[in-house]
Amino acid sequence: MNLIGEAMQIKNQPVYYVVFCFTKYASFEDAKTNAADDIAAHIKRSQELHEKGTLLMSGAFIDKKDEPLSTMAVLTSHEAAEEYSLLKNAHVSCCFVHYRV
Repeated sequence: MNLIGEAMQIKNQPVYYVVFCFTKYASFEDAKTNAADDIAAHIKRSQELHEKGTLLMSGAFIDKKDEPLSTMAVLTSHEAAEEYSLLKNAHVSCCFVHYRV
């Protein structure tokens, strides 16, 4: 389901690009306290990519004990993954993994 509750149709998608972003924050609360503007920009950009149909799914792994706050996203192309990775800054690093279907 997309943000407005409609199922997204994906036809003949041979490769999905998964981007994992790892932050330097201990928790979501830590990130909200120290990087509220970055979080807002990340959410806005993610919504734009989703509306374009290039971001299929994303989410955060929040408050995992002994691990920093991290996120992941599934995108339709290498270009979209590169665009998503532009969200990284001094507090975020990303790495790509791609999967064939």
